[in-house]
Amino acid sequence: MPIGERRDAEPAVRGVMEGYKKAWDKTDAKALAALFGEKAEFVSSLGIRASGRSAIEGFFTEHLVKGSFKGTTLEYDLESIRFAGEDVGLFSGQWRILSEAGKPRYAGYMHASVVREGGRWLLDSFQATAARGAAAGRAAA
Repeated sequence: MPIGERRDAEPAVRGVMEGYKKAWDKTDAKALAALFGEKAEFVSSLGIRASGRSAIEGFFTEHLVKGSFKGTTLEYDLESIRFAGEDVGLFSGQWRILSEAGKPRYAGYMHASVVREGGRWLLDSFQATAARGAAAGRAAA
């Protein structure tokens, strides 16, 4: 199948990001990690790389539950969803991390791949890039 649209699978892929947001907002590192495949790759906006579900959970425990992202909430806009095959999807968009007071603290861009395993869509790779300068203002808007 050529890269393109799969309207039948698009809601499931959107559901992965909605699950990500819900787990982030609940400060639930285990639920976030469960959205990733066992051998997934993750690169945070801090430039920290985690390989595998266990390491990804460790990242979120250290930085979301205990660290600089503690008490924040997540907003996102998916701008593109494409499919590279029956069981492989790609998406990109913008994200914003808000303080407990609801004010933008960080903003940037994301690109991810998802794979369908056992009927369930899971993140296989996820990269978040922090926006800089004028782009940070647009992403945070």
